[in-house]
Amino acid sequence: GCCFFFSSRRRHTRFTSDWSSDVCSSDLVRDARSADEDLRQLLAPHAEDSGVSPPSAALLFSCNGRGTRMWSETDHDISVLRELCGRVPTAGFFCAGELGPVGGKNFIHGFTASIGLLRPAEE
Repeated sequence: GCCFFFSSRRRHTRFTSDWSSDVCSSDLVRDARSADEDLRQLLAPHAEDSGVSPPSAALLFSCNGRGTRMWSETDHDISVLRELCGRVPTAGFFCAGELGPVGGKNFIHGFTASIGLLRPAEE
């Protein structure tokens, strides 16, 4: 089958430190509003009303910090996935961050969600 992966880390958090102090600086700190906007923007092309075939299944991997530490309600990421893509069967788990490239360098990303949408292969 065909698999589409994306991550709502467009507004990533990248920390730098000179290791001689306890102070770290951040390019951008993710908040609940921007995380929700990113997730919805990335799922929109795959939504039920977008004209593409619905996914047969999904994989969802959310950072531990994206639960009730970020939103007042539980199950935010799966709720948005179901709202936009329907009640697609989904498996996954909570994670403790993600390693990924930005501008050719790898960074540790926090407060991310990675989603894989699986569809049957087109013949």
